[in-house]
Amino acid sequence: MSNQIYMGFVLFLIGVIIIRTAAYPPALAMKPKPPTICNYCLCDEHSSTVMCTSAHILLKTVNLPSWTESFYAHNLSMLHFPHFNYHSGLKVLRINHCQLSEIHPLALIPLPNLETVHFADNHLDSIPETLFRRLHALRILNLARNRMENFDSLEWAFPEGLVLDQLVLDGNPFKLGPTKQISWPLARQLHMANANIERLYGEKIIFRNSTLCPDPNTTECRTLKLHPEIWPNLKVLDISNNMNMSLDPSVLPKLANATNLKLNNVKLPENFVEWLSSNGVLRHLELRQSSAIRAWKTCAPNLEWLDISETGLESLEVGEKCKLRWLYATDNRIKLLKLNAKPLKIIYLDRNQLERWPFENESNSRQFPNLEELSIKQNRIETLPARALYRFPLLENLDLSENLIERIEPDAFPTVGMALQYLNMSGNRLKEFGHPILPSLIILDISKNLLHGMDRQLLTGLPSLQHLHLSKNFNILNGCEHDDCWVEESGLENLIEMDLSGCQIKKQPNLANFVNLRAINLGGNLMGEVDGRRLPPCVAHLNLRWNRIHTMDNFTDIQMTCLKDLDLGHNPLKCDCSLLEFSEILALQPDLTDQNTYYCFTELLHPLNTYFEITSSCDAEESTSILLVLLNILTVLLTIAAVGCLILLFFVRVTRIVNFGSAQFFYRRVPTEIPTAL
Repeated sequence: MSNQIYMGFVLFLIGVIIIRTAAYPPALAMKPKPPTICNYCLCDEHSSTVMCTSAHILLKTVNLPSWTESFYAHNLSMLHFPHFNYHSGLKVLRINHCQLSEIHPLALIPLPNLETVHFADNHLDSIPETLFRRLHALRILNLARNRMENFDSLEWAFPEGLVLDQLVLDGNPFKLGPTKQISWPLARQLHMANANIERLYGEKIIFRNSTLCPDPNTTECRTLKLHPEIWPNLKVLDISNNMNMSLDPSVLPKLANATNLKLNNVKLPENFVEWLSSNGVLRHLELRQSSAIRAWKTCAPNLEWLDISETGLESLEVGEKCKLRWLYATDNRIKLLKLNAKPLKIIYLDRNQLERWPFENESNSRQFPNLEELSIKQNRIETLPARALYRFPLLENLDLSENLIERIEPDAFPTVGMALQYLNMSGNRLKEFGHPILPSLIILDISKNLLHGMDRQLLTGLPSLQHLHLSKNFNILNGCEHDDCWVEESGLENLIEMDLSGCQIKKQPNLANFVNLRAINLGGNLMGEVDGRRLPPCVAHLNLRWNRIHTMDNFTDIQMTCLKDLDLGHNPLKCDCSLLEFSEILALQPDLTDQNTYYCFTELLHPLNTYFEITSSCDAEESTSILLVLLNILTVLLTIAAVGCLILLFFVRVTRIVNFGSAQFFYRRVPTEIPTAL
């Protein structure tokens, strides 16, 4: 009896333990779940970033993970600023393209350590007074492309002594200045591009006239006066793209500390060039589409970046003492050019009126030891002279496309010491290209010329070539009809792309020796058939559009495995079952179902997609053909039988009529009733 009581007590204890274990799970099971925002947004702990980008997300209360340093909201429906739970670690807050139109004055108090606030591309028309008051760590404030018009609605209340690294107000349609004294924020960078500015005068910004001003004859209502303390801190000023805005001479002395000026589409004062020549601080200057400048000979002592494109410039001279490294002078009328600055790294002279190679040839000096990129496309240069490129040892990219070049002197390129990787001479008048030795060249574009074949030694001097563009050279394969062609003597083991489109090629060139060639463009030619044996062993992209191709034969299994993209549009293909092996690849073409692009012929025209659907294999096609023949024979026999029956019926009918017509006819009176008297 005692044993039974003891066993019952033990079982009771075990039951109690089980119940308590089920009621109170272990600590691992009690681990808190991550915030719900990670169920709808991208949370990347490695980069300490939370990103919300779906238009279907509606944020009201935001509880961020403790490790979050950056929060991005893009393309959300967010008319009102959401409530953030306290988070001292958040440094970057970006809310863009969210239709944000209202922010509560205390909205940023839970985020005391913000360094970047980015509210660009929203619908904000005002800023509450106390919004930024407690953000002592704030460095970047971006309010670009909102709907701010009146400075009375912008309350700039920042912590005392705060100097922003960047203040961006681009793209706001400002119209009214403040009617009271405001505390304009100090900033090292001020961006007010496309901000409806009419004039910058002294310490005043005058906006364009509008119907909001009660008196259109005065500028007081549309004037913003900047605090004098702003100018000593200002390093970057961007007032570009304020159409026909004028810059008053009184502003130039205030820009003495600026290192970067963006004055695109601004009317410059007459003394601007004189001021620039004595400015020893300026590093970056953009004057694109600014007031007309006919001649440029000035260079600030420490200027490194200069953009004077679209200014109507006719002559350009950069002296030897200039420290310029980046020069952009495109879309001008430059005929006279003298460049002697050794630090130059990048030069763009596109769309000018240069008729000669613009660099003098001094054989004993290398004048441009740092130049890496040179673009002189769309000019009027006719010849590339001897030793033209001897003075550019580090040049990597050269673009001379769309000039009038007819001749390249044999020694225009150096035989050694050339680092050129990209050469574009398309759209010229070259009949021959020679064989320059360019061991580092990766991309060569000599399309749209008048080339008659190619030098057999050309490819030997280009061992690193990967991309070769020869399109629209109508005689590029002259002499290749009998398989004696320069293209077969390749030696180019690194070539991965070749473009021979639009060259009026009638016979498919033999490219089998280019073992690493992966992309071939033979579109826009006159080829009637394609033989897989004349293609590289593993081509991945093959463009045969706009040819006269009837058949595609002799493709190996390896070639079919490698082939990922095949374009056969606008070819008169023969409806042959051999096309079936390309059906899966062609199915990737977006216009396969367009019967005007993909079709094939038997006796009639058929949409290629339909042909693939009704023909599953070559055996099926043969069986289908035999069945069609038998059906055709049976149809003919039935037709003959039906015609015979009709003829027989006709003769029987005629015979009856004839027989009835020849028989005797006896008239018999029709019997009538006996008349009855009435």
